Amino acid sequence: MSEVPDLGLLASAAQRDGIEQLVLGVVVRHDDKVLLLRRPAVGDAVEGEWEIPTGAVDPGDNLHLALTHLVRDSTCLYPGSVPQVLAQLDYPAHERLLVFAVDVEVSEPIELIDHDAYTWTSLVAETPLVTETTSTVLAIYGRLHGIHARQRRGYHPPRHDPDTCGP
Repeated sequence: MSEVPDLGLLASAAQRDGIEQLVLGVVVRHDDKVLLLRRPAVGDAVEGEWEIPTGAVDPGDNLHLALTHLVRDSTCLYPGSVPQVLAQLDYPAHERLLVFAVDVEVSEPIELIDHDAYTWTSLVAETPLVTETTSTVLAIYGRLHGIHARQRRGYHPPRHDPDTCGP
C-alpha cells in the first residue's frame, strides 16, 4: 500500500499555486461498488443530484484523520484502507479538490446528516444523476479501474432510509 500524502505538503503546493481553499473528496468503496449521497433541496443545491462525500480542510489538519472524519461524519462508516490518491481538481474560485478512494469493511448502517438518501453503485450499471464534480471524479475513477461509468439523466436508484451509527 502507498503511504498517505502529507496534507501540509499538499497545502504548501496549493498556496504556491494561488489556491486559497483545500477540499477533500472521497470515493467510498465496498464490494466493487461506490457510495453516492443524494443532496436535499436546500439553497442552491439541486434536489436529487448525487455526489461523493466532500468537505473543506485546514492546512494544519492530518490528512488521514481528515479523511476518516469526512467519511465518518458523512456516513457513519469507518474507512479501513490507506487512501488511494485519485485526482487533484482546481476550480476558478481558488479552490482545489483533492480526491481519494478508501475502502470500508461494512456498507451498513449508514446515518446521513447533510444528505437525504444514499446508494451503492457498481458504475457498470447506470449511474444516477450526479453533480458535475462527481461525474468528473467517477470518470477518473473508472479510467483508473477499467470501468466505463454511464450516467443517465433522470435515473433515481432505490432510496435507503438512514439507520443509526451504533457504537
